[in-house]
Amino acid sequence: MCASVKSNIRGPALIPRMKTKHRIYYVTLFSIVLLGLIATGMFQFWPHSIESSSDGGVEKRSIREVPVVRLPTDSPIPERGDLSCRMHTCFDVYRCGFNPKNKIKVYIYPLKKYVDDAGVPVSSAISREYNELLTAISDSDYYTDDINRACLFVPSIDVLNQNPLRIKETAQALAQLSRWDRGTNHLLFNMLPGAPPDYNTALDVPRDRALLA
Repeated sequence: MCASVKSNIRGPALIPRMKTKHRIYYVTLFSIVLLGLIATGMFQFWPHSIESSSDGGVEKRSIREVPVVRLPTDSPIPERGDLSCRMHTCFDVYRCGFNPKNKIKVYIYPLKKYVDDAGVPVSSAISREYNELLTAISDSDYYTDDINRACLFVPSIDVLNQNPLRIKETAQALAQLSRWDRGTNHLLFNMLPGAPPDYNTALDVPRDRALLA
């Protein structure tokens, strides 16, 4: 009986209760990440693969019809992914209080074509899988087209498959995003980290504090 009383006394001290407002943010954030993971997981069972889907066949977000951004060789590069990141250190919950009903809002950056100093594209056309993922987010209740009301920011830079990426230039493109701020509150989706035959456990693109799903 005594042991039971001690356990009840110690529990709340070791695990303090989270404020209701912050708990709502974290639960909603988890839901969005879970939505992305489910979507990307479903794409694995489609008859086409990520590696073969960069044929320019994406109609809604065609990279041939977007502004071109030139990346100088000396463009800034984000720090490597911060493995010490925790929700309270790399996620700014105070950006999430601008919406009614405390609902997290997600902003998708407009698609742009990034090229190096020689005019060579940093990446190929956005894959069908990533286009469908962005469409799922934009069709959800979480989406906002007002960047000032957003809590989460999703780049229209396709890093689902690391194999065709130019690592340095892709990182430089991320750093060009208007609200990048070391990747705080930014969400990246990746299914295939590294390159064959030795795939890594995490994306090699430097991303600083950006969340990786």
